Amino acid sequence: MPNNTYVFGIEHSFALSYIHSVHQSLVKEWFEIRGRYFYLTALEFYNFGAGMPTEAEIGQILTVLDNGRIRLSNINRRMNALNLLVGTDTDHTLHINSFRIGLNQGPVRLFIHLEEEF
Repeated sequence: MPNNTYVFGIEHSFALSYIHSVHQSLVKEWFEIRGRYFYLTALEFYNFGAGMPTEAEIGQILTVLDNGRIRLSNINRRMNALNLLVGTDTDHTLHINSFRIGLNQGPVRLFIHLEEEF
């Protein structure tokens, strides 16, 4: 496997953070791996508009936090794949447990390989 391959077990979680290209503020997205799918579970951001949700869908929870951030939780959006377009000015970071992996150090191709635990 290439050296920028990260292997996750089933039922693993991680987060991605980046600087929003329009708002120029931090956005953080939380994901879970369930079986062979990625699930977007939560999202935090500072500003409504331009690509950010403005209201919660049925079952979701929209909360304004004390620090001014907006948190949308209980999203539970299933995805077959997770494709990223990483810019050089966006400070994309992969958060795995206590590890932070910067994705803006030149051209990066990130493979997230799901392996079943035996």
